[in-house]
Amino acid sequence: MVSTSGNYDLLIAKIDEFIRKYYLNKIIRGSIYLAASLFASYVLVTMAEYYGNFNPLIRTLLFYAFIGLNLTILIRWIVLPFMAYLRLGKTIDHEQASAIIGDHFGGVKDKLLNTLQLKKLADTNSQQLVLIQASIDQKIAELRPVPFASAVIIGENRRYVKYAVAPLVVIFIIAFTAPYIFSEGTERLIQHNKRFIKKAPFEFIVLNKRLVATQGDDYEIQIKLTGNEIPQEVYMEDGANTFKLDKESIIRFNYTFKNIQENKKIRLVGGEFSSEEYIIEVKRKPTLLNFDVFLEYPSYLGKQNETISNSGDLTVPQGTRVNWRFHAKNTSDIVMGIGSRQVNIKPTEANLFNYSYRAMDNINYFLRPVNNEVITTDSVSYQVHVIPDLSPAIEVTERPDSVNSKMLYFVGQVNDDYGFSRLTFNYTIQGTEKVISKSLSFDKNSLQSNFFHVWNLDEANLKPGQQIEYYFEIYDNDGVNGAKATRSPVKTLNLPSQRELENKISESSQSIKKKMEDAAGKASQLEQNAKKLNEDLISKKGNLSYEDRKQIEDLLKQQKTLEEIIKDIQKTNEKNIQDREQLGEQNPEMLKEQKQIQDLINNMFDEKMKEMLKNIEKLLEQNNKPQTQQQMKRMEFDNKNLAREIQRIKDLYEKLTVKQEINEFIDKLKELADKQKELGEETAKLDPKKDAKKDDAAKQDAKKQDAKEDAAKQDAKKQDAAKPEQSKQDAKKQDAKEKAENLAEVKQEQDKL
Repeated sequence: MVSTSGNYDLLIAKIDEFIRKYYLNKIIRGSIYLAASLFASYVLVTMAEYYGNFNPLIRTLLFYAFIGLNLTILIRWIVLPFMAYLRLGKTIDHEQASAIIGDHFGGVKDKLLNTLQLKKLADTNSQQLVLIQASIDQKIAELRPVPFASAVIIGENRRYVKYAVAPLVVIFIIAFTAPYIFSEGTERLIQHNKRFIKKAPFEFIVLNKRLVATQGDDYEIQIKLTGNEIPQEVYMEDGANTFKLDKESIIRFNYTFKNIQENKKIRLVGGEFSSEEYIIEVKRKPTLLNFDVFLEYPSYLGKQNETISNSGDLTVPQGTRVNWRFHAKNTSDIVMGIGSRQVNIKPTEANLFNYSYRAMDNINYFLRPVNNEVITTDSVSYQVHVIPDLSPAIEVTERPDSVNSKMLYFVGQVNDDYGFSRLTFNYTIQGTEKVISKSLSFDKNSLQSNFFHVWNLDEANLKPGQQIEYYFEIYDNDGVNGAKATRSPVKTLNLPSQRELENKISESSQSIKKKMEDAAGKASQLEQNAKKLNEDLISKKGNLSYEDRKQIEDLLKQQKTLEEIIKDIQKTNEKNIQDREQLGEQNPEMLKEQKQIQDLINNMFDEKMKEMLKNIEKLLEQNNKPQTQQQMKRMEFDNKNLAREIQRIKDLYEKLTVKQEINEFIDKLKELADKQKELGEETAKLDPKKDAKKDDAAKQDAKKQDAKEDAAKQDAKKQDAAKPEQSKQDAKKQDAKEKAENLAEVKQEQDKL
């Protein structure tokens, strides 16, 4: 059994040797096929391309057909057999190999196949194993002398070599005689996508040094032709478009691309010939597409922020934050010249640039987008016009009180472009550096506001003869530069001196007395006229005549004139009282009498008399004689009483005036005594020897002063005790004499000082 297995293995080894030689033969034959295919197809496609000058599509088909054909032969006849030779992948089995061997050696095919089949049967049928093995050994013995490997004759491949040699010879011949056929044909096939021009009898020469254009610009290409045959017209192919070139001369042509935007592949065509492909490179031009400006206004303006699009020229309030947002294309930086400086703005995002600036003054600025490809000097210029916060304006009208000279009324108006922060009233008293300021209330939020102010001079505690300057000051709400102030015109108020006040009071007192005399006279005259008119009316019968009405109307006018005189007396008296208050503190007793007289003056022409006049006017319109007579009788009576009352008030006023002058005289004497005493003390310090004499003199002066005071008081008592029947003329002479004596004494004392 061992012998049978060994014989069978030798048989299988011989079959395997045949299989290897079988595939080796295929590899050799495939190599001859591949060489023949390569040489022949190469000659065919290169010569076809050289002479055919095909377009890229045909060349591409030829190129891939050449690759596909030879790649198929390579795989079919070399790669697959080689893998089978290495027992990789699918190979023929022993039975297929036996069939091939049997076809070469007669009578061997059946024996080999039977032996292989018996071996399979022996492996499955153990009952007849011995008989089967004997049969296998017999057949193996018969096949041992047969050389299976010789069934493959490698030498037969020589007859195929001629198919490879023939195209190879052609290649050598062409390579020595016309090598350009292979070189040009091969180049065109390899660059099958590229369009090659047909050899022309002339040459296209591009005169431009560089085919480089700037995006958006016009670009002119200039062509020159050289050669024996020159075409009449030259065209340019730009993709699917064809353009005719402008002819400058027989051999020069040009064409201008308008607003060129992208790279262009062009080919020049003259007759049936065309040039190689040219590429015009377009450099990306930096472009500013648009921009937005976000304006942040100062908060104190109360103005809402806003965004403006594509507006470079701006008009903004001072202090506005201007934020630009530029949208650009093909831009690496934006050069911005603002005022006297220049900045390079870098992108925050792709083609997006931001810049911020606080506008304080008018400026010019320019924008120039740039990149690394194109050097450009093109720029756009704009202006930022700044509106400054103007100073506020103020107008003031002063209106003094018609009665109280210490009261001043002010009406004013303030204006500003954005609003206010405060309004003050300020004054300075002469001799002091201190400015007293008072804030006033007004509408700060409006652009125009009216205000009203009342100033009582008593607030300043002024003394006679002092000078005071006063003005208003308005402040705006400028939140950028700080609040700006504007003053109203400075006014000066000069208070009268004590002597001027005294003179003024004296004149005023004399004026009041004179007006009282005038008023009393007019009242008496009115009484007489009313009495006479009333008597005439009684004597007449019937209604009021025209003359009667005219006389009554004249009386009413006279009565109103009297009323005006009395009002003038009241105002003059009130002013006189105010002037006296400026002199200093007064005697309480005098103040009381002054108040009583003032009340009497204010009530001289009461409401009843006014009502009576209105009634007479109505009765005249109604032509009511009885009632008119009754009212005329009342007018007669009232004017009689008024004349007496005015005379009585005048007498009281004269007495009060004398008392006031006496008190003022006494106050001056005391003041003189105090000054003499101070002077004596100062002199005593300088010359002690004269101190005793000065003391004696001071005592004597004091006695004189006491005597004068007593005399003044006695005079006052005499005035109070004077009889009403004393004539007015005597009283006036006595008053004038006493005043003259007192003033002479005061003058002497002043001269001594």
